[in-house]
Amino acid sequence: MILYIYSKQMHTFIIDEYGVFRSRKQPKHILEDLCMLYGSTMEGRKRAVSDRLMIVQMVPILISDKTKDLFFPILNGEDGYWWLNYRLIQNVYKGKGQHKIVFCNGRELLLYCEVRSLMRQLRRCALYNEVLERDTVGDYVKQYQRIEEIS
Repeated sequence: MILYIYSKQMHTFIIDEYGVFRSRKQPKHILEDLCMLYGSTMEGRKRAVSDRLMIVQMVPILISDKTKDLFFPILNGEDGYWWLNYRLIQNVYKGKGQHKIVFCNGRELLLYCEVRSLMRQLRRCALYNEVLERDTVGDYVKQYQRIEEIS
């Protein structure tokens, strides 16, 4: 379970339940690899979220339907974009320019970002999860004209 991913200098750091891992790949490439691991492309996943939520910037990425890992980007001060796993966030404590994220395993992360941006990303992820739970293939098919009934 990856909690979050960020890049600093020439390395990307992947924080999961077991510790911190370092890679020379950019966060985008790590997310692409994770999507491919579960049989999808990151571009396809991004387009799906973008189309369903009608957004074009700061689009969350659903890595897997199976695990429900949904990563969203957030600008963390001068450290650039960090990718947080929405599914594993247990609590968010808002402060003045500094916010504490508590993950389900108890690990804490301090973010230096606009509270507005953070709350928007959290709302987007919650909304996308609702859309996934609510909509079915049957609902999708109903938009087309029935030409024959099968008995």
